[in-house]
Amino acid sequence: MLRNGPRIIITSSRASKVPCRRSNTTLVSALQERGLVKTITSPQLGIAAEKAPISLYCGVDPTAASLHVGNLLTLIPVLHFFMRGHHAYALVGGATGKVGDPAGKSAEREKMAVRTITSNVDALSAQLTRFFENGSAYASSRGYNTERFGRMQVVNNADWYAQLNFMDFMNDVGRNVRLQSMLARDSVKNRLGSEEGMSFGEFTYQLLQAYDFWKLYSTHGVTLQIGGSDQYGNITAGIDLITRMSSQTSTPKPNNTSDQSVEMEKAFGLTVPLLTTPSGEKFGKSAGNAVWLDARMTSPFDLYQYFLKTPDTHIEAYLRLFTLLPTGEIAAIAAQHQENPAKRTANRILARELLILVHGIEAYDKVNVANRVLFPADFRDSAEPLSASTIITAFQDDPAYKKMNAKEVIGRRISSLLRDCGALSSAKEAQQMIVNGGIHCGDKKITDAKYCIEREDLLEGHLLVLRIGKNKFTFINLEKARAS
Repeated sequence: MLRNGPRIIITSSRASKVPCRRSNTTLVSALQERGLVKTITSPQLGIAAEKAPISLYCGVDPTAASLHVGNLLTLIPVLHFFMRGHHAYALVGGATGKVGDPAGKSAEREKMAVRTITSNVDALSAQLTRFFENGSAYASSRGYNTERFGRMQVVNNADWYAQLNFMDFMNDVGRNVRLQSMLARDSVKNRLGSEEGMSFGEFTYQLLQAYDFWKLYSTHGVTLQIGGSDQYGNITAGIDLITRMSSQTSTPKPNNTSDQSVEMEKAFGLTVPLLTTPSGEKFGKSAGNAVWLDARMTSPFDLYQYFLKTPDTHIEAYLRLFTLLPTGEIAAIAAQHQENPAKRTANRILARELLILVHGIEAYDKVNVANRVLFPADFRDSAEPLSASTIITAFQDDPAYKKMNAKEVIGRRISSLLRDCGALSSAKEAQQMIVNGGIHCGDKKITDAKYCIEREDLLEGHLLVLRIGKNKFTFINLEKARAS
């Protein structure tokens, strides 16, 4: 359970630097245009979402300490609803994570330690909060008025399952679920027909997710669940349960059930396409190819580089899915990109926008400096030369930034300097990299393993910029170099 209860975001009213953007397109139509909709359980969702604010949710089980980019396809539609004034709930499955969702899985998940689940719940709850904070700031920078945004809250389903005993659950939920429907779910049929089979715990997972939907419906007025296309069966199970249980109880109607709403007792589901790799594989952590949203597990630099390498065949679709740029602007970017794909114009915009969404503008600024240090040839025609102060500002809190006395550096053999500053494990390794052409001092490739640092190697007389291989660098600030 969350140690400090649900986390709530209060959106910023900071003025945008560009004119506020308003859309005449309905929300659901806009999501469909971007490719963010696979299935909608009822066309009346579009009407309900335009008439009054609704409450919606998406869920994630704490099977890892971080979300991955596959989760973005669920979170981004929620962000779009949030930006249009609807109220978003992010559910972390502190209880359901102990069972494991069989949807899309060929085998049962390994049992996780309770301590691990609890740690993951806390990590995911904080990460979801940061995502909507960064998403709000990103939307503001792209012309959206944050004063129109809805509310967002993180909840943990362990909070209500802790108060519910098994017999009450079977009496309240079990009698309202039909076995024929449960057996008809694809996630169940696929596993029952396999050699692995299915455990009773996995079989009942859809009841737990259905109850989550009912609980949020009855206590928070949530009428929409958003999930991946593999969650369709679980989502419709929740809608069925809400339909049955709402007709049997005097549960207060959701907060959007005024006389303006459409079929007020009805709940909705919206599924999004599952993200696949360019080779067609499912993009998720269990597929062994996850790109994480936690900066400690996938660095912002690596996240940027991953999307920078997006194939031309995927680039326009990814811009629609992962950014808040208008679709007309995206079409123009794609057209410009096709004129000269080698410049990777669209790739850079995609990587920039996604990095700002996930990690914020400061992370992008830092990665941009790193790219200019590592790949200077890519920026010679489009940017002013990097100044020492720009580099220091971006990396002063990074382990790659060091401070040393000028006497410790000037005249020092570069191989031993790389070892002593922690950039490489040994002088021998540094010498081998020099022989292989993998060490640069500024723009200069070092070819002599016995090369010693000279004052001319310093940027603005006090900053040494060392590139190690393709993706590593070290900055050494010689604070006393000018005075010596």
